[in-house]
Amino acid sequence: MSGISIEQPPIGTDIDLTSYLARRFIDVNNALGQTNYFKPIYEMPNDPLNGTIQYFGEPIAPLITEPGFWGYEQGLWIKL
Repeated sequence: MSGISIEQPPIGTDIDLTSYLARRFIDVNNALGQTNYFKPIYEMPNDPLNGTIQYFGEPIAPLITEPGFWGYEQGLWIKL
């Protein structure tokens, strides 16, 4: 198991959406646990390609504002 925490959605979130999000988190955890461990990185990668996913172990100013999974798309890093 990869260890991504499953957080309850905010109060007032639609019950169907809540169920859907919980299932997706479980699927992501299972998929990561079956494929590979994402080794944390602590420096910006050179020349990332669209679709790249990295686990940053700490913030890297100014682009990576907090540790966690980030995806690269159209020249931007997006927190996943």
